[in-house]
Amino acid sequence: MIEIGLGITSLAMQKNQRGIGGLNPRVWFDPSDLRTLFQDAAGTVPVTGAGQPVANAVDKSGHGYHAVETVSGANTPTLARHPASGLRQNLNGTSDLSGFAFGGSGSGANTIEANATIAPDGTWTAARLTFSAENQIFSQPLDLPSGTYVGSMWVKGVSGETLRCRLSGGGEFTHMFNGDWQQISGAVSGDVLTSYNISTWAGATARVVDVWRPQHEAGTIVTPYQQRDNQYDIIEAGQRDLWYFSFDQIAGGLGVTLPDLGSDVTEFWANEAGITIIRGQTIGAGHRELPGSTRLYAYGIIDRGLSEPETASLTKFLEVKSKASA
Repeated sequence: MIEIGLGITSLAMQKNQRGIGGLNPRVWFDPSDLRTLFQDAAGTVPVTGAGQPVANAVDKSGHGYHAVETVSGANTPTLARHPASGLRQNLNGTSDLSGFAFGGSGSGANTIEANATIAPDGTWTAARLTFSAENQIFSQPLDLPSGTYVGSMWVKGVSGETLRCRLSGGGEFTHMFNGDWQQISGAVSGDVLTSYNISTWAGATARVVDVWRPQHEAGTIVTPYQQRDNQYDIIEAGQRDLWYFSFDQIAGGLGVTLPDLGSDVTEFWANEAGITIIRGQTIGAGHRELPGSTRLYAYGIIDRGLSEPETASLTKFLEVKSKASA
């Protein structure tokens, strides 16, 4: 076990954080507490936001059983977050359109200006696209299973000019501007998804287009916008963030060295599969890997058995950490 000096994790703070509904775990890791996360195994480089590696997680129980990466650089989890409303947005770089690129057969240089104009909500967050010619496209590729999808976007252009759109990933339509902001959308079911795009194909006449809040999601109904900078950082206005360790592999990443905890031990965690509470375990001295989940919201060990009311309390706590319904 690597011992680390943590001025930010004082003894007083550790004592205050030992209790989970009074259960006092022997080991406790909380991805939502960035003060306890470090990018390096030695615990010298703090994690400051989603998308950064987590090579060291401080044991919030106060007992000092910190979790460190098993093999340097291999399977190290990434800190991530998504809204409590769930994961809906399929596009990346939606705030600055960094997930998109220009293409097509037209000549000339296309340009994008992020935060170039006033959006429908009054903020200076809308982007401006300039197409240099006909048959130009601004798109993001889609890699999704077949199904029903809907795409949407806010657009603004010169009244009477037109834009060609493929917002659902399959199927196209032509939109005519009226000079004001308009939210446009398109749905598809069963088509082969290619890309989410707008373009100057099919005789579209627009060359300067303001755009805001692109979204692509499953189903046929356009839902509230989720800002997705990348697969690890997704937020939604009015929704609390759910933080988690994202493991790219099935197992491995973070491990903890434990003493002999005995034969009536409770191990618990919450991940994308739900809540797991295993009572009556025997956990001897040695190394123990944290579950290599796609989304690990919480993990801990209590070195005793739990009553039914205590189990119910722990379940509720884990639901709050991992589910929108809590």
